[in-house]
Amino acid sequence: MKKLLLILVLAMALCMPFMTQPAEAANVVLNLKAQWTANVETDMAGYRFAYFFGGLEKWWRGPNTFNDSPDDGGILLPLTPTNLLFTFTVASPPLTGTLTFDLFAEDTNANRSTKATATYVYNVDTTPPVTPVGFSILKQ
Repeated sequence: MKKLLLILVLAMALCMPFMTQPAEAANVVLNLKAQWTANVETDMAGYRFAYFFGGLEKWWRGPNTFNDSPDDGGILLPLTPTNLLFTFTVASPPLTGTLTFDLFAEDTNANRSTKATATYVYNVDTTPPVTPVGFSILKQ
């Protein structure tokens, strides 16, 4: 019985380094939805969508892609639907953060509205699950 207990204690000690939590997440993948009320002007062409990061606007370039060249304006979203489902990945993020997104209306003469801004706050779950209870090893 003492040998079995010793083996169990040694096995648990060897596994402990693998049971630690990382200090921060490598990537945070967020499934988000942007939504807005449609503009009613008759000369509306569409909308431009961007996020603000590091002092620069990064423009929507298509499915789950934002352009690294912030001054090109991205692609024009159609008038309908008035929402956009997208996946946003934050690489090497802090465990909590705020993302800022901007939406611009644009008319057929390429006149762009001032931006409408929305933020999204994320928190990475770093709480480990509850320790299992009722665990034992018995002789067969």
